[in-house]
Amino acid sequence: MLVCCLSVLIFVVLFSLVGLGSATAVVPLLVFFGYPPATAIAYALLVNVISSIVINFHLVIEGSHDIRRGLCIVLPAFVFSLPGGFVSGLLPGKVLLGAFAAFLFYSSFSILGILKKPSGKNNGFYHKDISPGKRCLYEVFLGAGVGFLAGLLGIGGGSILLPVLVNMGLEPVEVIPVVSMSVLLSSLGGFLSHLAFGGIKLTEALLFALIASAGAYIGNRLRKKLGSDSLKKVLAFVLLGLAIKVLFKIFH
Repeated sequence: MLVCCLSVLIFVVLFSLVGLGSATAVVPLLVFFGYPPATAIAYALLVNVISSIVINFHLVIEGSHDIRRGLCIVLPAFVFSLPGGFVSGLLPGKVLLGAFAAFLFYSSFSILGILKKPSGKNNGFYHKDISPGKRCLYEVFLGAGVGFLAGLLGIGGGSILLPVLVNMGLEPVEVIPVVSMSVLLSSLGGFLSHLAFGGIKLTEALLFALIASAGAYIGNRLRKKLGSDSLKKVLAFVLLGLAIKVLFKIFH
């Protein structure tokens, strides 16, 4: 059990650095240690919820959380993930996942400097002079599109938001609050639905909640110590890992 807890802690710390939920790594880990898949998913979603709460709390305290931007993007994403799920059976999922994997590889290599982005630093939506109202409207459409695509592909919205917002001109430190808010909202809904099926022990739930809190706190401290360039490299390798995971999902 100690090895399991330490492994979960390490994953929470790593994913917290970029605001993503660690459920994608924690679920197979818990299954490996003997948990039934449904229970593993429930505990992993609980880990996501608690770590996201801790991350968002620290970001608000630091004054680096743009709540308006988060709400403009995350709420429509949550709503439009539902119709995306309904449409998913009508389209070739493997082709869409392949395109998404290619986009993740492109984003990762661009951040690492392997691929050069066209003309300079001030490219992207977030470097343009747009009124706050119009910007919010564009963000609502962005959130709706991301949510629909997440439902369509059957993956977390944070995995899509992360590279999209970076490609639109935001720095990783500006992306993390939005992604973390997205993870909190989607994971909370998933956890509550799994809670209804039972199989969760209170003592284990409290243990995983403590691990998630500690991991998110450590990840937040490390994030503040990392420079912008180091954080970009971490982000690039996380995107690379996500791309490989999507490819595995296609061919598995």
